[in-house]
Amino acid sequence: MRRIAILTSAACLVFAAYAASFLYFFVDDEAIPLVYARNLLRGRGFVYTALEGRVEGYSDFLHVLWSTLLLALTRAFGLSLLTPLLVGKAVSFAAAMALIAVTARILRAQQVALPGVAAALAFLSLSGPLAVWACSSLANVSASAASKSVRSSRRGDAAAIAASARSTPR
Repeated sequence: MRRIAILTSAACLVFAAYAASFLYFFVDDEAIPLVYARNLLRGRGFVYTALEGRVEGYSDFLHVLWSTLLLALTRAFGLSLLTPLLVGKAVSFAAAMALIAVTARILRAQQVALPGVAAALAFLSLSGPLAVWACSSLANVSASAASKSVRSSRRGDAAAIAASARSTPR
């Protein structure tokens, strides 16, 4: 059990170092919910621009609501308008680390041998797509970690965790 804890910690450290090289990553889709959030806070409703009217141009309603909350807090505390994006990136990054820890827990519960656990954690910690999307404020990694945690607690399905490393947007 102690060996798996050490392996999990090492995998998280390796992942953090690897993913840090993608912190520059930005997708314009990250800012779309912020535009909707800004207009929502201005009392205009769910619009991207006042000229277009009500057009559903966002891909994730909950992300718009989350961005609205973050933007409201940002304004209340006089922080930079980039704060909601940075908080989103931090949440995604933490979710990826949690995904690694949940994977280790599931594999331990299924009594997978130590070399198997090491291989699985190495695969996740060095997964390019997981590292890239963990540095994005989009909800991909967060949703993936949450769904894997729920499914694993229900069924103990370790095989589904590997799909998380292939997380891609929409």
